[in-house]
Amino acid sequence: MNKVILTGRLTSDAKFTASVGGTVLMSFRLAVQRVPRREGQPEADFFNCVAFGKTAENMKRFDICKGTKLLVTGQLRNRDYEKDGAKRYITEVVLDTFEFCESKRSAGSGAVQATDTAPTFEEIDDDDNDLPF
Repeated sequence: MNKVILTGRLTSDAKFTASVGGTVLMSFRLAVQRVPRREGQPEADFFNCVAFGKTAENMKRFDICKGTKLLVTGQLRNRDYEKDGAKRYITEVVLDTFEFCESKRSAGSGAVQATDTAPTFEEIDDDDNDLPF
């Protein structure tokens, strides 16, 4: 089984192109944070992602830009090509689905404020005399 699930942020704006046959192609690079080896030293892996057809068309309708946090699912694919007479190899994630991981409001500010996420609680009286059971 070849299934990849990643959550990360785009390192640059998504690029949209069309093939000769008219199929929409979208590509971007996703930075995925990993558990740091040393405290305070964040580390990340960078994955090339591509989407074709309907998935790419759906993504084109949204503002997919640098810093957008996405959850993507897909398959790892290897391919090769020639450049300047040398054979090159690339591994990329071919997307099946995508989901936004934050609202536009929180993405625009760069961070979620404590007042946006902290629930408000009312003080509870510890007096058990008024319980119905």
